[in-house]
Amino acid sequence: MECREAQKLIRDYMYGQLPADKKEDFVSHIRSCRDCYEELDIYYMVEVGLNGLRDDRLNNMDLKNRLEQELEDLETEVQQQRTNTFFRYSLLTLSYLAAGVIFLLQLRIWLLP
Repeated sequence: MECREAQKLIRDYMYGQLPADKKEDFVSHIRSCRDCYEELDIYYMVEVGLNGLRDDRLNNMDLKNRLEQELEDLETEVQQQRTNTFFRYSLLTLSYLAAGVIFLLQLRIWLLP
């Protein structure tokens, strides 16, 4: 993912609208690109800070650690999705193999009485 695309996705990330197929690339790029991380950090501090001022919650908010925790949560979500996809495809493959074996066994019964 390029910086331009990652920076366009920052707003989607902030509002929880980051497309599922972009999450892995986004978090990977943010973690590896200092400029994009700083852009996200600034946007996050402004957005969350202003919301905190409106709600009078800013005095006990640690914005830096909160952003890090949210990025870690996103990484965990991406890893879980990857694991779930792996197991889903593995189970599907095993199901097809089992159906194939059953078909071959039934075919043997039909052809060799």
